[in-house]
Amino acid sequence: MTGVTAGSATTSTATFTVPALSCAPPDLGIYAGVDVAATSTGSAAGVAVKCEFGKAVYFPALVINNVGTSYRSSPFAKGDVINLSASVTTTGTTVQVTDVTKNVTKTLTGPGASPRGAFIGDLGWGSNKGVLLGVPNFTKLKFFNCMINSQALGSTHPHEFQRVNSSGTVQIATGPFSPPGGLAFATYYRHQ
Repeated sequence: MTGVTAGSATTSTATFTVPALSCAPPDLGIYAGVDVAATSTGSAAGVAVKCEFGKAVYFPALVINNVGTSYRSSPFAKGDVINLSASVTTTGTTVQVTDVTKNVTKTLTGPGASPRGAFIGDLGWGSNKGVLLGVPNFTKLKFFNCMINSQALGSTHPHEFQRVNSSGTVQIATGPFSPPGGLAFATYYRHQ
């Protein structure tokens, strides 16, 4: 997560390859994506990376000012290369997911907001009842071509976060930038 000048035009972009999952019940899930957050809303482009009923599922999911749209009828697959972008200005918002492998793009546009921060990485996925799901075993998820406002993510002085459960156990660890200063980093599965 990196802070941006309040109210500035902000774009967050990244690329990743859909990871293979080791799935068994219960249902688990994360959201791999980019986000631009305003004071009380967020807009994001990403992919649901989930285990449902013991089976791996992947599909694009877009958010405009906290209103999400999932595209389950456009499933992705492990190994697909995904480009992500979220752009927010005070006059408009655009979020987009492109599966380069399948040549499928999903885009949403909506009203603007005043950006306060930008994010690239993994987020939690909630169940239909609003309960945060556990983490599926994705082993490693590498984000590359990571940019905030056309600058390498590493040069924007970002804050690194680990996902930790209520017992203090690290579920997802974040690795260092590569190359230093950089455009790439990886997250690692540690615990369900």
